[in-house]
Amino acid sequence: MKRLLDPWETVFQELYIAKGGIFIFNSLTKEKENSLYPESNSDSYEFDSGYKVTQEEQVEQINPDLYLESMWRILPPFIGNSTLQQAMKFHLKALLKIKNLSEKNKFKFTYVFIYTGLPYDDLFLHILKIFCENNKINFLNMKSIFENAQINGDEIFLPRDGHFTSQGAYVTAEALARIHSLPDGSGTKK
Repeated sequence: MKRLLDPWETVFQELYIAKGGIFIFNSLTKEKENSLYPESNSDSYEFDSGYKVTQEEQVEQINPDLYLESMWRILPPFIGNSTLQQAMKFHLKALLKIKNLSEKNKFKFTYVFIYTGLPYDDLFLHILKIFCENNKINFLNMKSIFENAQINGDEIFLPRDGHFTSQGAYVTAEALARIHSLPDGSGTKK
């Protein structure tokens, strides 16, 4: 005899929230050596230099500027919106992580702020520009570049979409090329 709940169980198993809950439950109930997170098997991380960094020290190394964080958390749209606060905090930590990877792997990293003119873009621009300056991250502000292109009749974004048109991608690539010299076909940097 087939159980009546089988279709509902199938639907339940397809829900992302349920999958996330099952994943968390499974990872919390498994022994450390079987964990998907090898860092939980030790109290420290070892980097190439051989210096051991405790988990607390590593968190401090990727912690966004506390002054800057206290500044933006009390402003709309962040105040009272924990989801947006978490999103910005993650964004800033991700920038530091990418900077760290770029230094370690010797590639150029520039944060490109895509100004869309949406509400709060100026606040986001201010926060991210200060953060990048404080953390020595190259920062390219596209606001005036996009405004000038639009004055010249260039369509930067697809209508009601927010993604670049081919012209918007070209304008952005051209602005980046002015910052970072790129090799031409012969290998000579322009």
